[in-house]
Amino acid sequence: MEQHTDIHENPNLSPQQIEVLKNLLQGLSNKEIALNMGLAEVTVRLHLKGIFKKLGAKNRVHAIARALALGLP
Repeated sequence: MEQHTDIHENPNLSPQQIEVLKNLLQGLSNKEIALNMGLAEVTVRLHLKGIFKKLGAKNRVHAIARALALGLP
């Protein structure tokens, strides 16, 4: 059964996940986010995977919608 994060829950994002999310909200690619944050692209993908899981999102667009609904960041 699919698990969703309650929209009123705090998804408990790490500081780096919040920074990745802010970059994602600006429409940046993984490569651009990596350059902005001084990270490897694979690290950005790992942060995104964690963000998707914590927000109950299936993809980038869904994560953005969930983040906005939660008032993040």
